[in-house]
Amino acid sequence: LDLPWPGFMMEYPFDTTRAAVNLVFSGAIVRYPRIKFILPHAGGLMPYFAWRLSVSPMIDKRLEQISPGEVYERLRRFWYDNALAPTAETFECLKAVARPDQIVFGSDWPFANSAVIAEAVRTYEAVAMPGDQRAAIERYGAPEVLVSDSGAVFLANQAKRIYAALGIDKREIERGQPWQNYIEANFGTMRRMADYHFAQATS
Repeated sequence: LDLPWPGFMMEYPFDTTRAAVNLVFSGAIVRYPRIKFILPHAGGLMPYFAWRLSVSPMIDKRLEQISPGEVYERLRRFWYDNALAPTAETFECLKAVARPDQIVFGSDWPFANSAVIAEAVRTYEAVAMPGDQRAAIERYGAPEVLVSDSGAVFLANQAKRIYAALGIDKREIERGQPWQNYIEANFGTMRRMADYHFAQATS
């Protein structure tokens, strides 16, 4: 749709929703059980309409014929961050699809500016929740190791100060040559290799 609104207002959470639904109904979330998929923005719309998803196979026989309970079981395999999703309503929706220790803190920095992040933190801190849930969110919010490409947002001095403050071991993948990037973009070589190795894994 050629709407005048910027993508971050709606399309980014919608894209998260599409990705999650694809992982659930393609069976990928079951085939690769050792991968911890962390969905940003509290999973987009997915927790809100989890019930609708759960009965979708009853409506359309083209879908894998799994029960509503199995759909919910697959949704519970995801982890969720609360980037730009810090409200009580959000956490209420997440109860049906995530244990407290599967919800982690997220900020959307550097794409969200400091004023927005400060407002999000104030909103999050005002949400009434059990102490163990808040402790789980804040404890698991900072990973021990963060691996990224060499994008400028990940290597900026401000980002490095944050990694240091949170005790994160920041690493970068090996930079690809232009010809390698071209081949990957057009033929998905690395993705196919990863799929092959994941399929061979036994633990």
